[in-house]
Amino acid sequence: MSDEGIIYKIHQRLQSKIRRLDQQLIAELEPNLNRIEQVRYDQQPPELVNARNLERQGKLAEAMEAYAEIGKALPEGKDRLRDAVAFGVFRCAAGLAVADPAQAEAAVQWHAKNGEAFRETRHYFPMQELLGQVQLAKGDFDAAAKAFAPLDRKSTRLNSSHLVISYAVFCLK
Repeated sequence: MSDEGIIYKIHQRLQSKIRRLDQQLIAELEPNLNRIEQVRYDQQPPELVNARNLERQGKLAEAMEAYAEIGKALPEGKDRLRDAVAFGVFRCAAGLAVADPAQAEAAVQWHAKNGEAFRETRHYFPMQELLGQVQLAKGDFDAAAKAFAPLDRKSTRLNSSHLVISYAVFCLK
């Protein structure tokens, strides 16, 4: 075999390996929209970052108050940001309820009052999961099963309400 033939075969093998590595890399980097950790909204208030940091530090009561204050101060027309802030309130309430089941009723009542409004948002499934965890902490296994039920169908419903997601920068876990 000539030198050109050997070079050609090496080139073909390298190209094949590069294609496989590219495909592998793309598969690893493809965003899993069900694992969105955080969305940064245009013109989000800096207080939202502070509230998230309080939440991450485990200061859930303080974070819940901060989220509630942010929600009161938001101008009209910021529906997605308002949803994110309200979900922050529920996340904190749920975290407090799981840590102390005596607080579970407050989280359940918040969800009963506000939860239906989230059915068509990206927060619906995480909210149902949190509600199920609260119900488990409370010891209400039937209610927990009811809360977890929509999660079984999650793979067939791909956030159809979010046709355009260019308004956000995703920070994946």
